Amino acid sequence: IESPARELLLELRVAIGICCAVEVIRRHGIGPQRAIQAVSRERYERAHEFIEVCGKLWKSWEEGALVMDRGAGIFGDPAKVHRIEHAGRFSNSRGPLNVVPSPQNGPAILQAGTSPKGRTFAARYADGWNVPFVSPETVAHKRNVLADHCASVGRDPAEIRTAVNVGLC
Repeated sequence: IESPARELLLELRVAIGICCAVEVIRRHGIGPQRAIQAVSRERYERAHEFIEVCGKLWKSWEEGALVMDRGAGIFGDPAKVHRIEHAGRFSNSRGPLNVVPSPQNGPAILQAGTSPKGRTFAARYADGWNVPFVSPETVAHKRNVLADHCASVGRDPAEIRTAVNVGLC
């Protein structure tokens, strides 16, 4: 993926949206019904591991690893770039990240889950949280419930921006 390099060059912030919706899995028909049901049950486990691996990759370059000294012919300091050696239930990666890190050390993470598992995921990882179009009172309630999930993982809920989908006819 070239996006961190492009982000560095263009001074933009890249974001990834994490979607664990069962409807998306079913709509795309990724296999036999049994496989779809298994993936549906495991979808947040997979998402947690995916973000954990990404986080390790984004941190695989230490501060100062990118030298870019053309005169000396030095691109980076290999002592400051590390393998991650992740062996998980759903994925394996030796790392390190194969592109230079972005100034923010990774993209913003956007998450749309409002189920209990979705809120826990958002509390742990999200920079932005997307809520379906509902009344302002319901949004406030969901935000309070998210704050409880944030407290359970030791995170300040003010770090997470909330966006509400608005449908126009």
